[in-house]
Amino acid sequence: MEKTIFAATTLTAEHLTGKTFYVIDLFPYPQFVMDEDGGNKEFDTFEAAQAEADDCQGGIVAVF
Repeated sequence: MEKTIFAATTLTAEHLTGKTFYVIDLFPYPQFVMDEDGGNKEFDTFEAAQAEADDCQGGIVAVF
């Protein structure tokens, strides 16, 4: 399984294990998606982060 992130980096499943994922919404300006407490919303899986990014107008997934 491969996922393309930032259209320039291709990662395999082992690269995505044990990472923290964030969603950045590019509309109307780049900003992290926030949780109810005002902190950056964190995701444990790429799929969950991608689902959140799909709900944004210009969402992308960031891996840290």
